[in-house]
Amino acid sequence: MWAPTIASATTPRRTTQRSQPSFARRSILRANTPLFPPSTDRPIRTKTTLRYRATGHGRLTTMRIGLISDTHVPEAGTELWPQLWERISTADVLLHGGDIHDIALIDKLEAVAPIYVARGNGDDGSGGRPVQPEDPRLREAWTLEFEGFTFGLTHDMALPEWPPYRTVESMMDHYFGGPRHVVVHGDTHVASIETIRGVLLINPGSPMYPRNLDTRLGTLGFIEINNGRLHAWLEQLDEHGSHVVREQPKYVY
Repeated sequence: MWAPTIASATTPRRTTQRSQPSFARRSILRANTPLFPPSTDRPIRTKTTLRYRATGHGRLTTMRIGLISDTHVPEAGTELWPQLWERISTADVLLHGGDIHDIALIDKLEAVAPIYVARGNGDDGSGGRPVQPEDPRLREAWTLEFEGFTFGLTHDMALPEWPPYRTVESMMDHYFGGPRHVVVHGDTHVASIETIRGVLLINPGSPMYPRNLDTRLGTLGFIEINNGRLHAWLEQLDEHGSHVVREQPKYVY
């Protein structure tokens, strides 16, 4: 049985176990406390277990990060699509870009993998919905590190940019206290991957309300990290599961 441990009580904790290959190793993740104002606290160190993934050249240790956002449960439906559950079950860690709406969904997602959730405008009361309760897994912004890559997670980013006041750099300073290698965000319901001045920005869209249309099969994303290389892509859910719709070449930072 595969059962990661969490080193700090203030960070997300997996509540259930699921069967995994026995050949696994541990990796260190680091998550800062929120930067409002910027914090000088040392990073909180947590541990999780990574799985080995078979490749055409043998077995390599690869970390897979599942990306979802704007699930809007229960407005978009009382349950997430079965295809979505099947795809995110392959992830070692989940990042949610906000507008989760029902905080109980965090518990269900955490049964799949450790999860970090951004607080969206549908969660903080500004969207007209009730304010979601405080939860250590739900924050306005997260600063994270996975396998040497620095990540920022928040709901709203400056896309498109409105210089000189609302730029990617100014938003990273505001939310994360400085630049990140990767920023995961949501809000628009439109899936996108782009690189702006060396920063990889990923919006996984919405699996329930793609492009702000009616409830239908939407999108999600993934990031894989292996031997200092990062590979990101977006998937469209379909009747048979999902298929890749956009891919980012591998980066070495």
